[in-house]
Amino acid sequence: MSTARCRGTRGLVLTIVVIGALAASGPTLAATQWRYAGTASGSWLNLTNATGSPNSTCATAASAVTLNVTNFGFTIPAGSTIVKIEVALRYSTGSSAPSIQLLKGGAPAGTTKTGHAGGSGCPGTEDVFGDYFDLWDTSWTAEEINAANFGVRFQPTSAPTSLDYVSVTVDYRANLWSGRRWEWGNRLPQGNALRAVWGSSPGMVWAVGDHGTILHFDGSDWRRMPSGSEDNLYAIWGTSWSNIFAVGERGTILRSNGYTWALMDNPESSQDLYGVWGTSANDVFAVGENGTILHYNGTSWQAQSANWDQYRGIWGVASNNVFVVGDWSVQHWNGTSWSAMETAGACYLRAIWGSSASDVYAASNSGIIWHYNGSAWSSTDLTDYPPLTSIWGLSSSLIYAAGEGTDVYRFDGISWAVDSCAPSGSEHFFGIWGVSGEVFVVGQVGRILHYEAGWEDMSLGTTTTLKAVWGSSTTDVFAVGWGGTLLHGYPAHWTATNITTEALNDVWGSGPFGVFAVGDNGTILRYNGVDWIPQTSGTDADLVAVSGSSPTNIYAVGRNASGGGGVILHNTTAWAWSPVSIDTCELLDASAPCPALPNLRDVWVAPDGEVFILTDESLIIHYDGVSWTHSHDLQLMNLTAYAVTGISSDVLYFLCAHETIAECLYGSSWSKFAVPSWRPMTSFWATSGGGLAVTFEDGRVMLFDGSSWIDTTTNTVNRLNGIWGDSNGALFAVGALGTLLQFVDTYATNHPPVASAGPDFSAKEGTLVFLNAGGTDQDGDSLMYHWIQRLGSPVSLDGSTSQQAIFFAPLLEGGPSYVSSFALQASDGLVSSVPDVINVQIVPHSFADVLPSNPFYACIEAIYEEGITAGCGEGNFCPDNPVTRAQMAVFLEKAMRGSTYAPPAPTGIFADVPTNHWAAAWIEQLANDQITAGCGGGNFCPDNVVTRAQMAVFLLKAEHGSTYVPPAQTGLFTDVPIGHWAGPWIEQLSRENITAGCGGGNFCPDSAVTRGQMAVFLAKTFRYGAYAYSD
Repeated sequence: MSTARCRGTRGLVLTIVVIGALAASGPTLAATQWRYAGTASGSWLNLTNATGSPNSTCATAASAVTLNVTNFGFTIPAGSTIVKIEVALRYSTGSSAPSIQLLKGGAPAGTTKTGHAGGSGCPGTEDVFGDYFDLWDTSWTAEEINAANFGVRFQPTSAPTSLDYVSVTVDYRANLWSGRRWEWGNRLPQGNALRAVWGSSPGMVWAVGDHGTILHFDGSDWRRMPSGSEDNLYAIWGTSWSNIFAVGERGTILRSNGYTWALMDNPESSQDLYGVWGTSANDVFAVGENGTILHYNGTSWQAQSANWDQYRGIWGVASNNVFVVGDWSVQHWNGTSWSAMETAGACYLRAIWGSSASDVYAASNSGIIWHYNGSAWSSTDLTDYPPLTSIWGLSSSLIYAAGEGTDVYRFDGISWAVDSCAPSGSEHFFGIWGVSGEVFVVGQVGRILHYEAGWEDMSLGTTTTLKAVWGSSTTDVFAVGWGGTLLHGYPAHWTATNITTEALNDVWGSGPFGVFAVGDNGTILRYNGVDWIPQTSGTDADLVAVSGSSPTNIYAVGRNASGGGGVILHNTTAWAWSPVSIDTCELLDASAPCPALPNLRDVWVAPDGEVFILTDESLIIHYDGVSWTHSHDLQLMNLTAYAVTGISSDVLYFLCAHETIAECLYGSSWSKFAVPSWRPMTSFWATSGGGLAVTFEDGRVMLFDGSSWIDTTTNTVNRLNGIWGDSNGALFAVGALGTLLQFVDTYATNHPPVASAGPDFSAKEGTLVFLNAGGTDQDGDSLMYHWIQRLGSPVSLDGSTSQQAIFFAPLLEGGPSYVSSFALQASDGLVSSVPDVINVQIVPHSFADVLPSNPFYACIEAIYEEGITAGCGEGNFCPDNPVTRAQMAVFLEKAMRGSTYAPPAPTGIFADVPTNHWAAAWIEQLANDQITAGCGGGNFCPDNVVTRAQMAVFLLKAEHGSTYVPPAQTGLFTDVPIGHWAGPWIEQLSRENITAGCGGGNFCPDSAVTRGQMAVFLAKTFRYGAYAYSD
């Protein structure tokens, strides 16, 4: 018999497509701001192109003159889809409101917008017109917007009128998939494993996990935060909500200010890190594989030496009392060195927590809880308990543990038991944290349990593996999987149904009222728009695929579990299925007895009704409406194919091993697409325009737009099994552990961010003022910021489009305080927030003898603001007075411990400092902190002035700790020869940019330090005022 071939007469054609763009990101934003400069009477002049903030001058017209603003100079790519046209103007008018129109081809087009009335003079008030999918009620092409006669008509109806600027922003979609991103549809809030949880309060909680997952709980909802990393994250800890550390794979260390996360430099280790803990922002430890212990001193991470082990957890009481647990040991840090503790054989320890230094618990991989009472470790063997990976307590009599089981365990101060009230499930747990009577537990597939007067499961959705997905539209999508799982819905609205316990392998429909799911043991279900109804298949074969061209032409294929060969079923009525009988001798060119039909792997039915079936041996079986034929082409090309799809009966695609897609122009030629990835492919879907979407075992999806490949980030490593999409670029992918991802249109679903300018505050005249932007985004998008001054004496904002803006507080010149008001707007690149306003009260200088012109002014005001000093009395600071050793004790202790710190009562450890001395308590605490041992002979010399050499030692010990030893001296200063007792300390102070010396290459080590100089030293060392934001 004749066999249909795809090669045709042109032979084999190979086309290798290389990777193009790296990410499917949002749309390109194009914006040009126009600004009027100068004045005019009766006409408008001097309109020029510009970007950035409006300038300080604007145009004024004495009469109502229409202004056409054109020639914007857009260069939007041809063929782009225009999504939004936004016009912003700042102006003032007379009593009547102006009208605003867009110009297409130089003539008004679409809707006329009405502005605001009133106001006079410059710069006026801003109006913004246009939103997503608001094209001013007319259609637009890229060419029309790029044209020189595209523009804005501003038509005032009264005078006088002023105009500061006109800006136009055009958002467009450059290709089928731009303007979209992957979001979780199931599970929720997401489906990656969560490894650890920590918070600063019950309403400020963070969880971290696989593939760089970071979630934030605000007391109401969990939301994803961009981490900037795809490495698994294993631990999280912070000093407060605005200073958080997370660690994970390959030495990854992230830090957050509460709003965003940034990767920290870690040159010391590329080992996996499993634990992080500290006492302050300048004293943080991270531990991990192969004996890794890192310490962060507020400036950099440094490796510390300890016994070799696989360290899994860390917890401590103070900076000199820290415990680390690992596979074979417990290490203890005494503030100077690490040492192994005697543990009576403890091993495979995974987590540690304590209520005090004499009440410490460690959980082990063998289900044993170890306890340290301050002198020795002992064990409690919890019979039949699984490996425990986490432990945390609210008190010494209320402790929780969990691990590679499905239960949460609780200790009541006497014994351990399963917390029977915790929700049941099949997922393992990895992390526990709690505070104020509330507990959070996290684990596999994104599971989150929360206890507050009772347990609740905060994670939603099935964890059953999903095999296939199809939809009649993006609001009517079906997914099927193991155990008879059926999901139906649309983004953020999914419902689950189970009609059978048999695994469902594929789903397809002719429309919303005719959807078919097929599965093992001949299972066929039909959805009629309301219910799923089982249908009789007449076979017990495992049905693996279903496809059709209409409600009366549907095929299902599979394989007999008993080895009886392949099965083809056909449905011509939407209700009844019948087996397709094929003469295999004729089909396969075989002689009697005829062989069984090979096991079948996939089926695709073209829109014209032609059928293409793929066998396990990569044989193509084709039905053209008249006869069945076969093709060996895939076999001849040594390709192993797993799936088939197409655009028409003339254009087919086969998903093959070794990252290859074979395109068949049926009856003509073959092309092979080499997918630029080493990862095994699992499924694919084709668009009518020649685009392809391909899923992979590691959760990635790659898109082919007809010319290049786009590697998208799906935010999961779960295996994906199936994918479907519509002609507009929407995609749905399903896979292991209940994974259902949606490649959604960010225009339609993007939520506006919320800007946070921070609380109102005061600033001293003549000082640098820092405005620190914050914001949250429900969608987890990265944010951009824009600061605008709204009220007060005009200032120059440095960094007005950055997260941090800086300005110089104007001098009051003896005048009263006043308020400067600033508005912050946050944008995710698509939508912007409602502006958040912060008020900064500019207040006079603090001390009568320190005016803003004083070179030490800013630092004196900074240490005053920090509560380090209140001056020298009677409203003065006495900047030129020398600093005594007693005063230095107070300065340093407050700098180290905070302005509210009160030292213990003195006991009289120095002969020249009686207990009733005004600074006795501070002096003795400084000695207890080992910052100083006095001046010799059992004395402290409290009234002696502090020299610059002594000051160098004091500051560095206070900053780095009493055990700190600076690098060897190299001879930086002429008057500090090598061998000088304070030489290394002086040079290290210079290296840290605390001081550059006293001039002429000298340091003047024996000169007294004045109070003004000390203000500078303290501000730089402890980062007060402007130095808080320096590197």
